[in-house]
Amino acid sequence: MDFLTKGFQQAGIKPDPRVLEEAVRRLDGIIGWLTFFDTRIRPCRRSVRKGSELEAEELKRFLKAREQAAKRYLRILKTAVRLEHARWSDMKETLEALERKRIADNVFNDLLENLVKGSFLEKKEDGTYSVPDPILVHAIQEIRI
Repeated sequence: MDFLTKGFQQAGIKPDPRVLEEAVRRLDGIIGWLTFFDTRIRPCRRSVRKGSELEAEELKRFLKAREQAAKRYLRILKTAVRLEHARWSDMKETLEALERKRIADNVFNDLLENLVKGSFLEKKEDGTYSVPDPILVHAIQEIRI
């Protein structure tokens, strides 16, 4: 809120505080996404769309560099988005069901580790995995496999 308030003050704009609260909630308070925010019509939608496009491009570059496993990575991410706080076993079982074959634990661990290193997935203290950025969640939901 402070970031947005000061930014709009510098621009000589006094936005409705409810609009700012919505932006902080929907953009998860992430400064990078808040910089896309403005107070025009449907401001959060514009920020989400623009941010989602950027995140999708980054994810596509990651997947292109890993072409053989790209579908697996995207399936894991989509599962993590759907489950929100996904357990290792749930994600592995889902991937195996989608591929209709068993996947070695070490192979699956490597996939998860690469997603975590790429900041597309986050491992929580309780051992569950989630997508750390709400804009990335939107991007993942939009990418088709």
